[in-house]
Amino acid sequence: MIDKWFKADLNFILDKKDRVVIICVDGNGDFLKELIPNNYVVFATENDIEELEAKYNIEKDHKEDKVVIITSRERSKLKFMREYCETNGCIEIKKIDNYISEKIFRKLNKNIQLLPEELIAAAKVSIGKNEDYWLNIIQKGKDSIFDIEKEILPFLDDPKSYSKKHDADVGQQFFEKLNAWLDRDFVEQPPEILAREAAHIIIGSLLKSKVPSKFLTVYNAWADSNRYESSLSEYINSFKISLDNQNVWNVHMDHPFSKIDNIWLEQISNNLQNETYVADKLEIIKKRSKSFIAAKVLDFCWQDVQTIIEFDETPIQNIASFDQAVNYYTKHFYKLDSAIRHLYTNFLNNKSIIKPFQEKYENILLQFLDKWFMYFKEYKENQTGLIAEILNSNQGKTAIIVGDGISYEISQSIVEKIRPKFEIENNYRFGGIPSVTLYNMSRLYISDNRIEEVHKKREDYLADNFKGNITFINLEDVSYSSDNSQYLICSCKDIDSIGEKMQQKALKYFDSIEELIAQKSDQLLSIGYDNVYIVSDHGFVLTGLLAESDKIEVNFEGKVHKGERYIETATKQNTTNDLIEKEFNNGEYKYLYFSKTIRPFKSPGVYGYAHGGISPQELIIPFIKISKTSSSIKALSVVISNKDDLASVVGDSFEIVLKSNSGDDGLFSSERKVLLLFLENGKQYNTSDIITIESNSVVKKEYHFNKKNQIEVILIDAKSKETLDKAVIKKDNSRNLDGLL
Repeated sequence: MIDKWFKADLNFILDKKDRVVIICVDGNGDFLKELIPNNYVVFATENDIEELEAKYNIEKDHKEDKVVIITSRERSKLKFMREYCETNGCIEIKKIDNYISEKIFRKLNKNIQLLPEELIAAAKVSIGKNEDYWLNIIQKGKDSIFDIEKEILPFLDDPKSYSKKHDADVGQQFFEKLNAWLDRDFVEQPPEILAREAAHIIIGSLLKSKVPSKFLTVYNAWADSNRYESSLSEYINSFKISLDNQNVWNVHMDHPFSKIDNIWLEQISNNLQNETYVADKLEIIKKRSKSFIAAKVLDFCWQDVQTIIEFDETPIQNIASFDQAVNYYTKHFYKLDSAIRHLYTNFLNNKSIIKPFQEKYENILLQFLDKWFMYFKEYKENQTGLIAEILNSNQGKTAIIVGDGISYEISQSIVEKIRPKFEIENNYRFGGIPSVTLYNMSRLYISDNRIEEVHKKREDYLADNFKGNITFINLEDVSYSSDNSQYLICSCKDIDSIGEKMQQKALKYFDSIEELIAQKSDQLLSIGYDNVYIVSDHGFVLTGLLAESDKIEVNFEGKVHKGERYIETATKQNTTNDLIEKEFNNGEYKYLYFSKTIRPFKSPGVYGYAHGGISPQELIIPFIKISKTSSSIKALSVVISNKDDLASVVGDSFEIVLKSNSGDDGLFSSERKVLLLFLENGKQYNTSDIITIESNSVVKKEYHFNKKNQIEVILIDAKSKETLDKAVIKKDNSRNLDGLL
């Protein structure tokens, strides 16, 4: 706060005069020099020669500038600066502590009781703070000079830089106060050592269920801070956790130790069949999974563990039709698939953890598959011609994300990411058999059951048989300039491509693919598409831990082609009830055989991620429509108003003029925050700062071509990222030659 008061004194004089002399006689006001605004020229003088030199430079080079002279010489001893004191202005401070206490009394009408050195230290700490800082000290005394719970985070984040902000005396007081706050004796230490020990005391306190409130307050603020989160991670990683003779369940629920979570999970896994043990630990799991702070510090799948433990399979026995089986899967069972996938992602290499969970999952799955295949004769694919069906529905500008291997359960994760912002019709379709890309991608694009191996030819078929303006693009290439087509078909091949190449090693990438699809769906709606559809050719199954004995081996006769999830044969085979037979027409192959489990057939190649079978995980595919929500709150309309001028610009710079309407729709349309995106050849290369424009106003911004001849600028809402307007800016090089020819 002292900085604001001191600057007010300076500005009071310099608003009327061009010179001001600051006299701080007691020599304790050096820190005031750092508070002088940068727009003023500053000279420091301590003797006649320095005064003379300063006087000469001021009169020679700074006649039109605002100048501040700071000195510790008394007014009567000034020689060349005395004139400025008399004719311009002077701030005379004989004792800096008196100056501070007088300011507090005048500004706050309060007296403060601190020793001079304490008052000076408090003033230095008050820089950048508001009046509450001083009021707190007046009420609580010198112990409030440093609010450790607020000051400690910048110190822990960068102890060297923090210490340099204060002089030695203030730094010493801070270190003493910090040690007292840590409940230990003061020891002279380098800032980095003190910071590390303080951090470890705070972090280590969470190894107990009851944590001192001051430590918990700092830890919670630290974990919730985007600014300081990296330093917290570094201190956590350097903390040597010791659990000797400790009950690992007797720790605070917000603790940051993945080692403890792993021990918990392993103990639960080892006792998964012990219902009493699991029930006893379930409340801890629930608290841990709901811990916002723990989620910020660690990425751990307690919610998925809870899903598997609490999953109720009893309704499976009541399934009495194929429709009921589908309904059960799409409402309930997919959550189990999602949970086990996340556990595989994190713990597949830890057999002691994953095996019991996999066994529990497979036991429930087998119960459900018994019902699924009991009524499977009612199954009928309905994905053929789906893209054309969407295009023919005439719903305005439409984008379709065509996924390869987006399972139903993955699509539901995507839905949860985008649900708060949009209206969603969350439906599904049934994929073709066998559930492989060649057949099912052909079905999506081609309505006459023709099989087309080449993806480009599938797109050509769709373009030739639909009269609308269709553009085909890879999903990752969607940008703010992808809004020129009435219909946009976006191919997303990542899941199937990565899964088939990497098998279960690909699991760690699936979450990022979910995020990509959610983000691109959002972006497509923001750039002007009325609807975005998500469809897929097929899903997939994961086999988890797989022993050789788990693989299904059959002895078929004649010409046979074995895949991991289905077998093609030229002739009909003698089979058991463990297999399902389907007639097929693929050249010389006339029959298909499928397992009633998710276990693979024994075949060449690797195992783990697969599709082609007839499990619900492979055949129930997403058919999701995402639309903008209808809102009664209208945002302020903002446009680029000088598009004609931008079409031909002379020179190296151009001006963009933004204009808003009157904002008659109420409070929420009184202003809007927007951004300008700059693109060259469809690739974004720059973004403006956030621009706030009020209703019925004009904002002008100047930018440079930077050796570019044509630029596309897109105006978007800073929060929703909705496209508001766009313009093409062309540099007119020919007119720059005027007068030279």
